[in-house]
Amino acid sequence: MSYRVLVTDDEPEKVEDIEKGLRAKGYEVLSARNGKQAIEILQKEHIDLMVLDLVMPEADGLEVIQAVRSNEKLHELMIFIFSGKPEIMNKISKMEVDIVFLKDDDPQLIVGEIDKRFSDSKGQPKSKRMFYDTTNPISTRLAVLKSYIDYE
Repeated sequence: MSYRVLVTDDEPEKVEDIEKGLRAKGYEVLSARNGKQAIEILQKEHIDLMVLDLVMPEADGLEVIQAVRSNEKLHELMIFIFSGKPEIMNKISKMEVDIVFLKDDDPQLIVGEIDKRFSDSKGQPKSKRMFYDTTNPISTRLAVLKSYIDYE
């Protein structure tokens, strides 16, 4: 089974980096350049996981999250936040997202985490809603993430 991932960001090079890694692992990848396009795709297509930027034109990431979580058909969708603005991360603290990455994180870190979510023995996505402090250095954040995954 090929899982479908929607990557939404207004910076084409960031989208391409993630798309390339996901396609190499066999994922079907769709992309949107703004929140409005993402919402349109989500309404028409089956998507298993979304990588989402927060600051975009024509509906920002927060609006997309609200639309997803308020839609009975979509509210369980896994969402990975991918943002270049750590200072706005506090806005999402009350919204349910699966994990938060900064744009300067290696795209392979995101691809690897997506792989982990789809790799249980039954082939079902594993949603682990969590939020971690993006102001920590990447090595500390990775250690926290690794310990969380290893715990289960």
